[in-house]
Amino acid sequence: MGGPKNTTWHMGAILGFNRVRDERAPREGWYEVQFVEGGPRVPVAIWFDEETDQLKATEGNSPEDPWRLWRFCVPITEREYRSLMAAREENPDMAATHVPLDLTARAARPNRRGAA
Repeated sequence: MGGPKNTTWHMGAILGFNRVRDERAPREGWYEVQFVEGGPRVPVAIWFDEETDQLKATEGNSPEDPWRLWRFCVPITEREYRSLMAAREENPDMAATHVPLDLTARAARPNRRGAA
């Protein structure tokens, strides 16, 4: 994945400047979607692929249609995106994106510094 480069609109949305968006025109950036109430937050990246001259997207690690995802996308920072990706790797239950997920049913693990 090349990754988002033209993120002016995306950063403006995070900062609250871009309140109006064209539902027909996905924008490059890092996003999260939540397909069902109580379901996991799913990381989405949208970027323009210069080699194919097309807009591309990934939902987690899976290639996806950016136009299908766009209406569900909520802008997040790249750091939040990477955190969601890491959480998906640590908790395979988060891969079921269209079902509710009870994270309290899973035992809490201490963070790397040993604090709970």
